[in-house]
Amino acid sequence: MPEYIIRGVTVNFPYQAYPCQELYMERVIQCLQESIQEKQENPIAICSRNALLESPTGTGKTMCLLCSAYAWLIDYKKKSYGTGTMPKIIFTSRTHSQLTHAIQELKRSAYVPEIVVMGSREQMCVNPDVVSLKGFQQVSKCSSLVRSGGCKYHAKFTEMKKSGDLFHHETEDEIEDIEDLLTKGLKNNFCPFFYAREKQKCAEIIFMPYNYLIDPLLRKKVNVDITNSIIIFDEAHNIQKLCAEASSFDFSAINICKAIAEIEKCRSELDKISTDPLENARSLELKTDCLDISSALLDLDIHLDDMEISDDGYTATGDTIFDIFSYASVHPSTWESFNEKIKSICNFLQSKKQNCSGLERVKEAIERIFSDFNSSSEVFKNYFKVFIYYSKRQPGVMNTNLSSEHLQLYSDVLSTRDRKKDFRKTKTLSFWCFNPGISMQKLASENPLAFILTSGTLSPMESFAYELGLNFPIRLENPHVVSKDQICVMVAQTGPTGTKLNSSYTNRASESYLREIGGTLLNLSKIVPDGLLVFFPSYTLMDQCVELWKKSMGGSKSIWESVSQNKIIIVEPKESTKLNQSIRDYEDSITNRKEKTTGACFFAVCRGRVSEGLDFKNRNGRCCMIVGLPFPPLHDLKVKLKRDYLDETAQIMIKENPNAKPMTGSDWYAQESSRAVNQAIGRIIRHRYDYGAVVLCDERFVYQNQRKQLSKWLQPHVKVANQFGEISNGISMFFKNAFQKFGLESEKVKPPNAPVIKKLPRFSLNLTELYNKSKSTSELLPQRNIYHEDYEEYRNEIGNIQDVPLTEEGITPQGISSSSNSLQHYKNSLDVSLSVNDPKRSITKQQQQPNIAGQRSSVIPSISSTATTTSNSNNSNNNNTNHHSVTSSFSSLSPKDHPPLKRNVVLNSFVNPNSEFLNPQLRSSPSSGHSTPVSSKTSSTSTLKESQSSSSSSSKNSAEYLQQVKSTLTADQYKEFKNLLIQFREHNSKDSKNTSNTFLHLVKKLIGLFGASNIEIIEKFKNFISPKLHNSFDEIVKKQILLHGDEDSKKRKQEHVQFDLVSGTLTKKTKTLPLSNTSSKPIVIEDDDKVNIPLKEDIPLTLESCSDLTTTDTINVNFNINTSSSIHQQPIQTDQEEPKPTSGTVCSICKEPCKEPTAAKCGHVNCYSCWQQWLNYKLECPTCKSKVRPKLLTRLFF
Repeated sequence: MPEYIIRGVTVNFPYQAYPCQELYMERVIQCLQESIQEKQENPIAICSRNALLESPTGTGKTMCLLCSAYAWLIDYKKKSYGTGTMPKIIFTSRTHSQLTHAIQELKRSAYVPEIVVMGSREQMCVNPDVVSLKGFQQVSKCSSLVRSGGCKYHAKFTEMKKSGDLFHHETEDEIEDIEDLLTKGLKNNFCPFFYAREKQKCAEIIFMPYNYLIDPLLRKKVNVDITNSIIIFDEAHNIQKLCAEASSFDFSAINICKAIAEIEKCRSELDKISTDPLENARSLELKTDCLDISSALLDLDIHLDDMEISDDGYTATGDTIFDIFSYASVHPSTWESFNEKIKSICNFLQSKKQNCSGLERVKEAIERIFSDFNSSSEVFKNYFKVFIYYSKRQPGVMNTNLSSEHLQLYSDVLSTRDRKKDFRKTKTLSFWCFNPGISMQKLASENPLAFILTSGTLSPMESFAYELGLNFPIRLENPHVVSKDQICVMVAQTGPTGTKLNSSYTNRASESYLREIGGTLLNLSKIVPDGLLVFFPSYTLMDQCVELWKKSMGGSKSIWESVSQNKIIIVEPKESTKLNQSIRDYEDSITNRKEKTTGACFFAVCRGRVSEGLDFKNRNGRCCMIVGLPFPPLHDLKVKLKRDYLDETAQIMIKENPNAKPMTGSDWYAQESSRAVNQAIGRIIRHRYDYGAVVLCDERFVYQNQRKQLSKWLQPHVKVANQFGEISNGISMFFKNAFQKFGLESEKVKPPNAPVIKKLPRFSLNLTELYNKSKSTSELLPQRNIYHEDYEEYRNEIGNIQDVPLTEEGITPQGISSSSNSLQHYKNSLDVSLSVNDPKRSITKQQQQPNIAGQRSSVIPSISSTATTTSNSNNSNNNNTNHHSVTSSFSSLSPKDHPPLKRNVVLNSFVNPNSEFLNPQLRSSPSSGHSTPVSSKTSSTSTLKESQSSSSSSSKNSAEYLQQVKSTLTADQYKEFKNLLIQFREHNSKDSKNTSNTFLHLVKKLIGLFGASNIEIIEKFKNFISPKLHNSFDEIVKKQILLHGDEDSKKRKQEHVQFDLVSGTLTKKTKTLPLSNTSSKPIVIEDDDKVNIPLKEDIPLTLESCSDLTTTDTINVNFNINTSSSIHQQPIQTDQEEPKPTSGTVCSICKEPCKEPTAAKCGHVNCYSCWQQWLNYKLECPTCKSKVRPKLLTRLFF
């Protein structure tokens, strides 16, 4: 399985990732890394490093999202050793079918996290007595059975929970979706509904629908703790609408009538209670509550009846809601006690198996008003509207949804006030929110770690982020993975007869326009194979078209009949219960099509159920026909109020800041249409090998501003047809070519078999497992309680080195921006020094350097630069002490990116023969050589002392060869060379017969790294590989040199220059560098970054050029960046004892070559990760037993 190192995090991906997928995962990990850093600096800060990620359907965004997020979570748990509160991933989507798809994607990965799916009783209950009910009755029945102990499934769940066997049925390598959980619940007789609510406390990934989080009342019922959680909204294109709806409600006066009738029912049941004194006391209290609530609701009902409103309704600001409910004696100070009384009445009714849905509805409305936003009248006044209007006239009493019993009970109560009610004209109270950011900010106030919103259609992102009211600095608009011959997008300005196509409100009633749309459909039905999707702006227009098209003209066939001869027509039903059957009929008509038909045609509506999330892949969705622009209904009151609200807000913002660019009502109106179009188009081209066409049937798509609202990946493919004939010819030719290249179902290009995914072991925070990575490690690291008495000292120490290793692993320096809003950044975002097909790479952000003397920033081989930044803990502006050790090349710092730093540049006259990337056969023994680690102190510079070379000839030859390599390559290329050595070493340990392709790939990378002009260095590389592969190596090298020799030699031809340490300049002289080994003072060069030093690309600074040096000399070249560019000499003052020589780079803990070599003050070198694990056990060196303090550990860079 391919493995990717992205920003220092190892991500296992089930297949070879496309560049856009790598960039997507990089953005996810960037968001989480920056968010955790923000949280560590300020634990109570509202998350501000959130991400908006757009990637077209078919680019594998769900797999990328889950793999990268969970890989980061594993990485974070390992680094934190399971201490503190571990983050959780909360993955949400709109429907349970979308959640099921996400879980199936997770099952296809190598990861096996602890997951749970949250659902309602309707999806998860297994009790036959409850499943047969719906809605509130189902909830009421379940609650009643649980309280009385009448549900055997809940009883078994309780028993398993008490005994600790609740999760015993799970296996290590399984991921359970709802279907799996239901099956096991029935088999083991436990309740899946309550099981899921219990497991979410310990799950790593929680799957749930949107409304479980967005709706504050549901979130309270589900009891999900989102503190420090990663909240992911998949398919988030409608999140603004859902946020606004979660804070809104429509409350009919019929609900009040029903609630009053239910209270009367409660009173009659109380009268039947026995004469037991205790029962009488309880019933008396409940009777009093019934009288209070009934009287209050009746006052509210009468007030609403007495309000005089016009036929258009009554509109007021949101704070009016307080005045209305004050008639029921409900105020900010009394609403909780009012709702408690309602709750007591409901509990009694449920115990008597009576319905109380009216009371529940009243209770919910009161709670939503008074609890959500701390009853702030200012919030309600600015962001909410109250609208009271007459409900539709109803012909009879039975349409009130009141039973005859409830109707009689309500009428009896109403008669006590000498009043009667006309149920033919009842009122509805609507409370609407127009700022979706309120719900998101409420969610953010519960202190989650980060929000990641993703979809195929988030554009335009500026308005999307604006409405949600949160910061989204990390953004991505990804291209598609399909090629240009897999997509065809055409704009039809006119139909077959030349009539203009324009679906404006005034034009929709035109019969000629409707017939022209029908003619366009008829032509497409003849040339489009298999499935044709037709999306209308509204149900009204779709009904008008269907009605007209079924009428014949002058005895000829109707449009409906003509289209039906080519394709079976299926119309989207308005009843949701019939949708699944319609989809099955449509797919069956394509798969088992009748004679003379070419498939099927599905009529649907933009923003309808078919356009939201359904998958029409391959033959089911070959063409998408968009009929006009689906603007929201202009005369709808809610749309009008929304536009007015945005216009008022924009005027206020511009008044406060003339340079502000807020979203106006017209902007929102246009963008709502574009998002609906993008979402409908997203039903086709569902995977990498799919293909399809889009026909935009409206002349307004000709305008550039309208096309800019389309998804970014679509825009380059749009072609405008001046005549309809161009549409017919273009679509016909497209499908002809696509069929020849891809086949009927893309069988010509699809891989024959999906790769077999080997599952990783489930990650555990058991410290024994973390310590015992190898036999030798387990012998050295006994089990230890992490809450040992000296653990706090360790945590205080280790906190100072957690952020140190900003090295080759790809973590972006803080001074470099990683977010971008353009696709141009996409190409620059990947590590261009690595092969695109390399399955294991480090994806990093490349630091953009200014050109110096017309050349790229130079890298001086053999000179390593260590920059150390220290902040004083006594500084009043900074309460935290931060230490950052950053590996960089000579010219890697840009003045605009970093403040002036003092950098220590150390000249090495050798390469350590025990370096971790040498072949084990050529590596010297531990006693043959030593290196000196770098030690740092806040007030002093750090020095890397030269070590003596190995006495063995093999080690000496290896060191000389590596020095030659280092003098030829740039710093980035040298890092890649090290990675190649490691990969070759791993290859040597495998059976070459089974890894021939890998070997060929590695040799090609090696040749590409050096080029044909360095054939001598390439040939010497044979010493690092198995002798059995020498012949194969020679053959591959000869072939590749012949293919690429001339081109590479031209590419790598550069001037031979040398760097004069005394003058600080570069020259073309080739004489030996004049340095005296008798000098008693080190040379210090003060350099200002603003001075342009003419550095070249490759500067060979080798052993031969430093022949005057002895192995005991150390040249310290300090580049002190300040405002002066003068060059002078001064000694380096050090107040810290130099570390002792080490015994080599074999880790004394894991007995393996050091990964990220790190030295203690005593001089012994071990792996960075091994040091961390060891020091969690003992604060001493495992070799010499001297005391080791974590903050004094020093990273070594060879």
